[in-house]
Amino acid sequence: MAGYPKPAPLDPTTAIPPLLKPALWPIRDYVDISAVALRGVYQAQTNFDQAARNLASAWSASSNSSPTDTVDLSDAAAALLSARSQAEAGLRTVEVTGDMHRQDIDLLAGRSS
Repeated sequence: MAGYPKPAPLDPTTAIPPLLKPALWPIRDYVDISAVALRGVYQAQTNFDQAARNLASAWSASSNSSPTDTVDLSDAAAALLSARSQAEAGLRTVEVTGDMHRQDIDLLAGRSS
């Protein structure tokens, strides 16, 4: 084994290899998946509201004067559907995260599912 470097010794107090010590980890040691998913749901709501306003403004503009094509209806419909899908994905992520937390609690409590 002359060509391979000798592995670094483990830190006996933590048994974590030196390359994985917390100093080299990200500042936050966890990511709150639910918060990220909810942020996506709020963004989807914002996108949905904007698409709905675009459609409403096109509708009101055409009823007040001669019809003009100020909004591409297919783009507006696609934006509405995209926002709905984004919200559904975020809510499903929150649901799955809750299931994961319940399973973690069951494991810690010694219960099997």
